[in-house]
Amino acid sequence: MQVNNKLTNVNYDLQLSSGIPADKIKFVEEKPPEEVYCRYCSKPILLTAVVCPFCGSQVQELKTTSGYQVAVKSKSVAVVMAVFLSFWSWLYTYGKSSVKFWISLILTIIVPITASGLINGSYNWLGFFAYPVVYLGAWIWAIADNATKSYKYFINYPNETK
Repeated sequence: MQVNNKLTNVNYDLQLSSGIPADKIKFVEEKPPEEVYCRYCSKPILLTAVVCPFCGSQVQELKTTSGYQVAVKSKSVAVVMAVFLSFWSWLYTYGKSSVKFWISLILTIIVPITASGLINGSYNWLGFFAYPVVYLGAWIWAIADNATKSYKYFINYPNETK
């Protein structure tokens, strides 16, 4: 009852001061103290939110417990690196691509050496032809792998599991 009287008094005071009928006056519901408004879409979000769940804009700096920030990766950069640097592009996302990198590196070193016969001491031309084939295979693998990953993989790197 007390609240109703206060609201009625406020409505009456606003009606007198503004000349607007009391039934046309609307009160904005106060937001809880743990919420703020997004500066981009003006919707209420949690005070601790880093990214607005409605518009996707970053509203705060990312705070990490380790003291440093992980840079967001770009799919475009990864694909361009794969085109020009072959399997070396997996160093860009080494935390999740280390196995692919090491497999490619070992294959491009070991296969031509063993195929050429340098381990046995006899050189043959098979190693000369094996190197471009293995390197081309690793190159195509790196381009295809980076091009088929979703943008979400790179934006959430290194936190996303797949």
